[in-house]
Amino acid sequence: MQTMHGTQPQPISPGPRDRIGTSTLTAIEARLAALLHLDRALGSGWARASAEGELAIMTALQGQAVRDKTIGAKLHELMALATGIAGWTAYDDGDHATAALHYRSAIKLADTGRAAEVGAYFATLLASQHCTTGHPAAALDLLESRAAAARHAAPSTQTAAALHLVAARAHAALNDTTTCLRELGDACSALETSTQPMARSLASWLTTSSLEIETGRILLALDRPRQACRHIDTSDISDVGRHLGARQECIYRTYAAQAHLRVGNLDVAIEHAHRAQDCLDAVVSFRAAASMERLRRNISSFAGTPQSREFLRRRA
Repeated sequence: MQTMHGTQPQPISPGPRDRIGTSTLTAIEARLAALLHLDRALGSGWARASAEGELAIMTALQGQAVRDKTIGAKLHELMALATGIAGWTAYDDGDHATAALHYRSAIKLADTGRAAEVGAYFATLLASQHCTTGHPAAALDLLESRAAAARHAAPSTQTAAALHLVAARAHAALNDTTTCLRELGDACSALETSTQPMARSLASWLTTSSLEIETGRILLALDRPRQACRHIDTSDISDVGRHLGARQECIYRTYAAQAHLRVGNLDVAIEHAHRAQDCLDAVVSFRAAASMERLRRNISSFAGTPQSREFLRRRA
């Protein structure tokens, strides 16, 4: 700017290293929390594009210089969280290859930022995906590597319980009943002894009720349908759905229906199936739709009954 006294120096614009502060991190954290809520409420069909968008923003920010070590570590943690959420939405959308890439990146970023909770949680999700895709031994290898890390920085008790739960699922797939049941017991003990606020853990979804349902699912894999029914029936699936959304209620009701089909409780199974379909109608989720389709195929074996025919006439 020219003045009568000559040229006045212009104020120096903040450089890249000055762009990220605590207010920026707070805003990012709020956006990621909102993204998780969107995914829970509507499913990955609505949330995945938003998750990739948030990840693009975080990737751009990662290239900025940060002088403050505390802010730098928090930025790594939030980058890990954004990457892991993108992995989760890809997984829920049926894109396992992309999900695995994001999960591995999230774990690495979390370790760099010394964010033990975030790293352990996304290791849990990657191990769970290994089980889903038929690689339980790979799941156990990953969980063992995280156990070594946990000796230096333990995750929350909810995430620790989730780690035990996934280990139980992997051992069930390997027909190791003894170790599977021990891991289920350890998961239950971890939740029972927890004194930490559930909302502060990424694994806050793992409540006593959801653990009972997950336990029933694993017992069904061990060919123990009656035990599975007892565990699932002690839970309040509707209450779980109010907290975790229609997608998770749909999936949990398909587990309940499958267990009751196995013991011949057709009426109970069909009731769960109808309610699962109601939930599926409210979300867009490949994972929930696939779980529903597996149930539909099993119910088709009972197509000679009126209640089964009535259900099978419904379409997603």
